[in-house]
Amino acid sequence: MGAVLIVLLQHLLMGDPTVFWAGVLNTFLETSVNADTLAEADVAELVSVMSGWMAGGVAATWLIGSVISLVLARRWSDLIDETSVASEAFHQLRFGRWLLILVPVLLLFVLISGGQPSLVGHLYLVGMVLYLVQGVAVAHGLVGMFEASPAWLVGLYMLLIFVAPHGATMVAVAGYADGWLDFRARARARRDDSGGV
Repeated sequence: MGAVLIVLLQHLLMGDPTVFWAGVLNTFLETSVNADTLAEADVAELVSVMSGWMAGGVAATWLIGSVISLVLARRWSDLIDETSVASEAFHQLRFGRWLLILVPVLLLFVLISGGQPSLVGHLYLVGMVLYLVQGVAVAHGLVGMFEASPAWLVGLYMLLIFVAPHGATMVAVAGYADGWLDFRARARARRDDSGGV
């Protein structure tokens, strides 16, 4: 909800967030990058694209930071208390069915608008970050359930870091699919049928 509020406040207070963020990005480039380099590079198009999505990007970044902080805090609490409550809760993380309907509706509006940045597009970006989190939770849940090698999770995070943004999109799609198919419940049932613990 906080990320949605961040998007809405930017649209309410800034009028057109794209203009605001274009100014911020241009100022940053002018103060951080050599003038000769800027003159040689065509940064206008890059600034134009980035500024259009910054309102959603800032909210999505805040959301990811909040989730990481919460997960780490609860994990450290588990270590202190010698429990695994937080890990188990994260392994079972799933968002409500209403979001499964809302995100495709937002995507449809984005496609109809030709992929141009808008309030709806920014909200869609926040929704996809939620499913990115659920996709990561699915991976952690399956690795924990089958006591698989942590190398699987290392590979997942390498994908997210070095194959951005496509890696994040794939994990988010997996998280969205899990909303309908519940991969963890299916894997648990298959494990139990095969005589696992």
